[in-house]
Amino acid sequence: MHPIEKNPNLSQSLALLYFVCSGVLFLAIFRMPSGYYDFLRIAVTVGAVIAIAAELKTGLSGWVVALAILAVLFNPISPIYLYKKSTRVLIDAIAGVTFLLKGWMHGRRPSNS
Repeated sequence: MHPIEKNPNLSQSLALLYFVCSGVLFLAIFRMPSGYYDFLRIAVTVGAVIAIAAELKTGLSGWVVALAILAVLFNPISPIYLYKKSTRVLIDAIAGVTFLLKGWMHGRRPSNS
């Protein structure tokens, strides 16, 4: 059993976090004010770091590696600027799908209730 499954409130909170991160990433595909992208960097980095911490309780996995790459790409401290819109949109979409899949897979875990 995954350690997070022992606490259903935490499990629900993590699923919500994954879906919120996915939503803000999909919104970033559209033209948004520049302040939104600062918010996006913070939200995605915090979400990825929390997800990594939760995943590391079961050991290193592909999810940890993927989320670590997203945390580096979106970090607000030493930002990586993508000036070409098509590249930025592609990365936002891939990151959004990653969080969406993580939330969907997290929600499919069997519960003990």
